[in-house]
Amino acid sequence: MSSSNRFVAFTYRPDRNYLTDEQQAQFASQIPELVWQGLVASGDADGEDIAGVLERSDHASWLNPVIYEDTYYTHALSVKPEFRGKRVGYALIENAINKAREQGFARFQLDVLSDNPAVGFYRAVGLELLAETTAPKPAAFGVPPEYRMGMKL
Repeated sequence: MSSSNRFVAFTYRPDRNYLTDEQQAQFASQIPELVWQGLVASGDADGEDIAGVLERSDHASWLNPVIYEDTYYTHALSVKPEFRGKRVGYALIENAINKAREQGFARFQLDVLSDNPAVGFYRAVGLELLAETTAPKPAAFGVPPEYRMGMKL
């Protein structure tokens, strides 16, 4: 069993830039090319956005409790709006839980922002709230608390 590393990002566009152009270029080069180029090309983000996310990710990482070796951790689960209510999310999470069991993990866990409507869905499939974490700096910019939800397998 292996532990999982994660990168936590949240949307925030600073009023001013705290990084030099050289620092922005350095940070942008650390993001996988397809991800940041796609965001910039679509107009959904610019270099300042990307550098800002990287700068704040260290603080946001405190929102997520440690992941133990016996825990199968799902980083992200998302269903496009047009497929919601059609049991797609249920099939995805059921598959992840089954993989965890097959691989011999003792626990299944995920993190979700507390204001995400999926919290109710996760409860309905048997996950329980294990921890609620608030990181002061992200919270100052409107990032809600993070929930660690999980179940014993």
